Amino acid sequence: MVLKNFIPSEYKKNAALYDRAALMVNVVLLTALIASSLTLLGLYIEYKFSLIVMPISGICFASLPLLIKRKVNLDFIGNLFVLISSIVIVLMICYSGGIYSPVTPWIAAGPTFALLVNNRKSAWIWSIIMFMAICFFAVLEFLEQTPAIEYNQETKPLYYFVVYSSLIFIMLMINLIFEKNKKDALLKVEEANKNITASINYARRIQNAILPSSTELNKMFPEHFVMYQPKDIISGDFYWTAHVEGKRFIAAADCTGHGVPGALMSMIGNELLNKIIFEKKIYSAEKILNELHNDLCFAFKQSASEVKDGMDILLCVFSTNSVEFSGAKNSLYYFQNRELHTITGNREAIGGDNLSRDFKKHEIPNISGTTIYLCSDGLQDQFGGDKGKKFTIGKLKKSLTELNNIEFNTQKNKLEDILRDWKKEEEQTDDILVLGIKI
Repeated sequence: MVLKNFIPSEYKKNAALYDRAALMVNVVLLTALIASSLTLLGLYIEYKFSLIVMPISGICFASLPLLIKRKVNLDFIGNLFVLISSIVIVLMICYSGGIYSPVTPWIAAGPTFALLVNNRKSAWIWSIIMFMAICFFAVLEFLEQTPAIEYNQETKPLYYFVVYSSLIFIMLMINLIFEKNKKDALLKVEEANKNITASINYARRIQNAILPSSTELNKMFPEHFVMYQPKDIISGDFYWTAHVEGKRFIAAADCTGHGVPGALMSMIGNELLNKIIFEKKIYSAEKILNELHNDLCFAFKQSASEVKDGMDILLCVFSTNSVEFSGAKNSLYYFQNRELHTITGNREAIGGDNLSRDFKKHEIPNISGTTIYLCSDGLQDQFGGDKGKKFTIGKLKKSLTELNNIEFNTQKNKLEDILRDWKKEEEQTDDILVLGIKI
């Protein structure tokens, strides 16, 4: 029974705060109801002290939701609730037989309430306080100073039955309220997760739309494959192509992070590359990366801001019978006459700081019959194998050599098999991107 009128509308902006306030409202009002019912019991068994304490405590409990509505600190309200409960329990024990009172088991209610409406620390503190109360009544019994019973003892069985039943009832109801609040909270989390996942899935459609289509790639590179496996639905890895003035451009990039942050970076990287090629008309591989670095630093204001994100990238520019290469941190692998060659890119990444870059240009002549591989570091960093270690660059080169000895149109499937056999039950470590091109 969540009485929403007692919960400030501002709390609805914070699910945890709202759930805690709702739980507290329900518990204190339920306790007020129990206090009212015990007042009627006191009237029946001629327990005059109960006719004073229970109505007052019931009013105090019923007023606590008003403090919640006025946005008083919930920790303070929680401890106030436990304090009132504890005082009432101790007084009722004192005037109904001391350590042998049927109210004595209610001592456990104080720490339970503290755990429910506050936290474990509060529960431990109230446990110590209530233990001291038990010790006090035990000492009175030892000194033969046990307080006298002040209700009609002819109704003792009924009093015991109602008091014990009330304790069981309130613990049961509190458990049900807690479970309901927990279930409601889980439903909210599931709904939020569902909405977030739906948004990310839609973002994947947008990201896939900016990636080169199979038709575009087939026109530029009739023999190619793309192994593209995002870690978290959307990817910080992306590939990009352009075809202008007889030159074919292709890039494989690995942005800082993965998931949503990485995907945002990939969108920015894709747009900046298009701007450099089609608006600024820069076609030399190393100049493109230098310009990309400058544009990214300017876009993120990296000279003044705390944003230090960037990307590693491999860029190839194909001409009639040669290919230019420039790289930021990643290396290019290619085969000529079945021999593996490696061209290492610059050690600096794109972005990350505002320092100038001087990317180097490498050229591969006589590219007819050459097979080129552009890889992000996702595959080489994947954990797996019998010892749960990284795949490593060495195994990547060995795998590429194995691929180069089989038909090109089967290489993607073979590489996926290699990854699957290596990863086994391990979680994917990072986004994975491998581009293969046969000239």
